[in-house]
Amino acid sequence: MNLWHLYGDADGETHIRRIELEQVDVAGAGEGVDRIGMLRVPATGLNISELGQRVPDLGIHPAPARRFLTLMSGTYEITTSLGEKVRLQPGDCAFVDDMGTKGHYSDDIGDEPLTFFGVDVPDDWSLPA
Repeated sequence: MNLWHLYGDADGETHIRRIELEQVDVAGAGEGVDRIGMLRVPATGLNISELGQRVPDLGIHPAPARRFLTLMSGTYEITTSLGEKVRLQPGDCAFVDDMGTKGHYSDDIGDEPLTFFGVDVPDDWSLPA
């Protein structure tokens, strides 16, 4: 799994960076099981959707809400306002957090329909350091 963070800077430009998850202890996971993750993220909404046709070209746009977006099927490419690109494959996740910026481009580039699983987070929540 790849986990990405799409965010804006003080000039309104968007960036994307890979989030490195840390080792976590999970009760009941089994002795000696190595697990990386991010636990107890507060959620304000849940969205599951499969698109029946290709996503039209939306041009450059900010995310509609702060959310973790997991791609379940299809191939989805995100390009920042500065030209940085990330291609999401099934199982990849992006924390989209670029509201109030110039935004990003998003392209449906696969042969399969896009299926997303999204979890909205509160405005005052921030990624762990």
